[in-house]
Amino acid sequence: MQKLTYLVTRHPKVKRVDTVRAYTFGVLYFVEVDIELPEDLSLKEAHAIGESLQINIEKLVEVERAFVHLDFECDHKPEHSVLTRLPNSDP
Repeated sequence: MQKLTYLVTRHPKVKRVDTVRAYTFGVLYFVEVDIELPEDLSLKEAHAIGESLQINIEKLVEVERAFVHLDFECDHKPEHSVLTRLPNSDP
């Protein structure tokens, strides 16, 4: 997935990549990316960056679907908890 790293970091307005996750979906992947953009960027420009990133990630043959999350800072607590074990399973 070196191509994925290149796609995520190549836009000059991307300040930081917070998270990159790839979930298997059969033989293909769902990719989730969280990026930080400048706080003063217009919604129109931020949307265009996120959408172009999504389109380019989805051009990778091994990717079924990409989700790009945009933020103006990455210091906050994660929005979603990461499941470490299945509910109702033995520890």
